[in-house]
Amino acid sequence: MKFEKLCISPKNENIYLKSYLWDYSKSLLIKKRPAVIICPGGGYLDLSDKEQEPVAISFLQKGYQAFILQYSNYSNSKVPAYPESLFDVARAISTVRENAAEWNIDYDKIILIGFSAGGHLVTLFSNLWHESWFENKAGKSSEDLKPNAIVSAYPVTDFELLEKSKNQQTENGNQDTTKFYGMVNNALFGTPNPNETQKKQVNAISKVTSKTPPTFLWHTFQDETVDVLNTLAYAKALNEKGVSCEVHVFEKGHHGLSLGTEISAYSEKDVFPSIQIWFALMCNWLNQHFE
Repeated sequence: MKFEKLCISPKNENIYLKSYLWDYSKSLLIKKRPAVIICPGGGYLDLSDKEQEPVAISFLQKGYQAFILQYSNYSNSKVPAYPESLFDVARAISTVRENAAEWNIDYDKIILIGFSAGGHLVTLFSNLWHESWFENKAGKSSEDLKPNAIVSAYPVTDFELLEKSKNQQTENGNQDTTKFYGMVNNALFGTPNPNETQKKQVNAISKVTSKTPPTFLWHTFQDETVDVLNTLAYAKALNEKGVSCEVHVFEKGHHGLSLGTEISAYSEKDVFPSIQIWFALMCNWLNQHFE
């Protein structure tokens, strides 16, 4: 087993890939492994621990090469996360492909998985990777940047829905939550009150195309931080463009559950047996696509 830390930003040493790699073995059946790049949540303010190493270890147990991306956010960059975080993903996926032979990775089996804000990041990236302006800005070809599959957990996909949630929380007198939305906007855009043009630029749901990779989504109906409609509406948008999609919505559970197990829990409230099956469902889905 190899553990490496690889800086991928020419400007910021805090932007890096943390890798968990199986050694090559002549004896083992698997010679080249699929790879997963994990983008934790944290509202672009920070990166959540519960969606990092516990998830990487779980993928390792399934035979994947696993990477955790420390992408641009307020805590490590002090600059708006958009668009820098998108180019962090671009550098991450191209780095994995450039080292595929050395790291025993199947070049055509690279998955992006994101949680919450990380879910927003990977869904937005999944709709932009092939556009010429994005290729030029990233300095890479679309073949280098293409994800082969996307997994998105309780993601923000529609900023209009996020605005509705903010307004509803304000009407309910929940000032802490509305303050949080303002902090998230400031971390992403550099202002607590982004204009319509800014919000449209990061609205993943309006950018879905037929080139969007196959996508696995999951959410809970009880999520009060990110409305479940973000996932349901996004699945509808994928279906309309003919993009393969699997979606699971669980009846109960709060936002940010990660694996829902003890190893990913901040407290006993984060141990949620009824949603733990999502990881097995996702693995089955990936196996079907990569068979």
